Amino acid sequence: SLAQREAGDTLNVCFAQLKAIVDCVTEKDWENIIIAYEPVWAIGTGKVATPDQAQEVHAGVRKWMNENVSADVASKVRIQYGGSVNAGNCDELATKPDIDGFLVGGASLDGEAFVKICNSAAHSK
Repeated sequence: SLAQREAGDTLNVCFAQLKAIVDCVTEKDWENIIIAYEPVWAIGTGKVATPDQAQEVHAGVRKWMNENVSADVASKVRIQYGGSVNAGNCDELATKPDIDGFLVGGASLDGEAFVKICNSAAHSK
């Protein structure tokens, strides 16, 4: 929520959600799991996460995975971003080292914008 974000609790919320999954799967299972992060604090608030804010959360999730699952899983697991990805921010988001792809919402309804978002993968690590 926005209150959790403003209180600095975003990562703790993510960690609690990940802990529930980690307790139910084996290390091998992670080969078939993709983590998605969407800043729910931005939904309906008129606020949008910046690429740096998105990277901060993705890096925190990857670090938590390293410390709580394994370095191997942390380095291989895909962490996708789903917060208002559009033609205007996709290139910068794609350059962030811990963002491994996008969950595209409304921007996918605009063919030209969606193609630009897809092509932004060329900027990824």
